[in-house]
Amino acid sequence: MFIHEWQGQTTMHPLALLVLLLLLFFLFKVERKNAVIPFLIMACFISVAQRIVIAGLDFNMIRILVLFGWMRILFRGETNAFEMKTIDWVIILWALTSTIAYTALRGSSGALIYKLGTSFDAIGMYFLFRCLIRDWEDVRRIAAALAYLSIPVALFFIFEKQTGRNLFSIFGGVPEFTVERQGKLRAQGAFPHAIIAGCFWATQIPIIATLWWCEQKKLAVVGIVCSLLIIISTASSTPLAGLGAILIGMFMYKVWSKMKPVWWGFVLLLFVLHIVMEAPVWHLISRLDFVGGSTGYHRFMLIDQAINHFWDWWLIGIISTGSWGWSMFDVANEYVNNGVRGGILTLILFITILCLSFKAVGRMIRVKESEGVNRAMPWAIGVALFVHCMVFIGISYFGQIIVIWMLLLGMIASLASQKYPVKEQ
Repeated sequence: MFIHEWQGQTTMHPLALLVLLLLLFFLFKVERKNAVIPFLIMACFISVAQRIVIAGLDFNMIRILVLFGWMRILFRGETNAFEMKTIDWVIILWALTSTIAYTALRGSSGALIYKLGTSFDAIGMYFLFRCLIRDWEDVRRIAAALAYLSIPVALFFIFEKQTGRNLFSIFGGVPEFTVERQGKLRAQGAFPHAIIAGCFWATQIPIIATLWWCEQKKLAVVGIVCSLLIIISTASSTPLAGLGAILIGMFMYKVWSKMKPVWWGFVLLLFVLHIVMEAPVWHLISRLDFVGGSTGYHRFMLIDQAINHFWDWWLIGIISTGSWGWSMFDVANEYVNNGVRGGILTLILFITILCLSFKAVGRMIRVKESEGVNRAMPWAIGVALFVHCMVFIGISYFGQIIVIWMLLLGMIASLASQKYPVKEQ
């Protein structure tokens, strides 16, 4: 794991404290259907460097929101409608096996505390969102909130792109002067990396697009345009690959009834390419470079070396992948990251989560009465899940993007049994 200078010590800017207090007040006062919004605001505008440390335990701003979020739903009895599902148990097992493997490999209390913290973030947010999201109207509200938030975020990113100054540096965790690569400024705002920022908004475009079918077409267009401006400002290939995944998802909507043969055809194509190519099929990743200076070859080598060194990490992971080759310490792949940080069982459980989520989305779409908006909304959620799966190849998640990843999983699990998304207006 990477250790930052702001970890292990209280770092609290007065403005961040004010935002936190306002969001906590908002969290307790609003109706359940709006209780997710404070998490989105915090993720977009406050860096993860802002934190309070108590007895060696780090509480960043999002973690504090999660704690108070659970206080809210317990006090209000908002867990009454909750029912455990298969995916819930799998997510718990995934976090548990990751924690056990990571701690056993390092054998220190520090490792256990670190993994308990990250597991609390994931599990705490996931089940919190499971309790807060109950119907498709909640999805529409989240989509609208994201669209409105994209406007000020886009303005900050455009300013950073034009001036090379990151205004969010006052909170720490991000550089004051924007990182430049091959003459291109890579804006990142309050996010820990430009790629994370770009992927955050790339994965939200399908969610924002659902507003088009809810008679909020202007807001949908504004949200999508602002999201695109943010992505372009990051000058990163991985988010742009995410946009490619969205286009594929849009095309697949036309052939939704034939998805099974389409997927099997895609698998067959990859198999044929693997046979006829001189290099393995995952070598195609090395050819992706949408903005110049991208490290697609590093992504290819990471997958290749993970396969070649399978017996090094399969049981409980490996402390460092640095010995695999140049820059291999940077595990910029969520699939590989799950394996090398938690062993093969953690990776299998992670993939199971994805499979169960796609299966749930498929059930939503196949509802006999689904048509028009009722089919488009679950399809958009499926596309968002597909985009996450694609960008996982180019980045391992950290920082604020965990919020929207857990939000999407919670959304899918909660809505899987909902028959009708929304009524067309």
